[in-house]
Amino acid sequence: MYKEILLINRHFKDLNPLLLGTEDCKSGHCAGFTVRDYYLVHFVKSGKGVIKSPYGTFPVKKNQIFVIRPNEINVYRADKDEPWDYIWFGCNGETAKCFSNGDKVVYDYNGNIFYELLNTSKLNNMREEFVTSKILELMCELFDKKDNSVNYTQICADYIDAHFMENISVDSISKIIGLNRRYLSRIFKKTYNKTIQEYIIDKRINQAKKLLTDKYMVYEVAQLCGYEDVFNFSRMFKKHVGVSPNFYKNNGA
Repeated sequence: MYKEILLINRHFKDLNPLLLGTEDCKSGHCAGFTVRDYYLVHFVKSGKGVIKSPYGTFPVKKNQIFVIRPNEINVYRADKDEPWDYIWFGCNGETAKCFSNGDKVVYDYNGNIFYELLNTSKLNNMREEFVTSKILELMCELFDKKDNSVNYTQICADYIDAHFMENISVDSISKIIGLNRRYLSRIFKKTYNKTIQEYIIDKRINQAKKLLTDKYMVYEVAQLCGYEDVFNFSRMFKKHVGVSPNFYKNNGA
């Protein structure tokens, strides 16, 4: 039995659900031979089958996922004796590219999120948003645990971008991230070709230039950029820009 839950293409940029359905396949049922411009992901509820992809031929059984990628020809066939029953969805968007994970086609999975996706049929106005949230949750379960490395330099830079207006320091950031200060400083400089302190100052000064252009007073800009002392701010600004904040405010760069 074939059943599709109708979705509207909302054209979400990051992750855009397009299709959702379930099928109880007949013995030897064959599908594929089609080039798609979206990702098609199946979860096998029961039974088994095989998928032939550009990366090889793979058997697929109960509690496994198989992925079909855009612009690739795949053929998948249900087993003659134990034909599969699966839930499937189709999606595209930038985040959907997570499913292009090397040459891996088949994943082990317990199916929880796929069963939850079937509840989409009970919704009227928020179907696409619900499906999007569940696909994102699936991606976290599938891909986040595959790489135990953490991009600490990116976390550090993002933290500074969000908190540069506060009283932050290399010590406080390293404690929040949970890394030794020297180690964090070393890998940060290797990545960004500048120290953490230099990154903080650059972020503050660049923001100060924007705010001065917006006609904020110098003392206001100092506070908004993480400087409690306006004289310290003025000294730092002139050191990096070449002119005082007052001169920059009145004359520009």
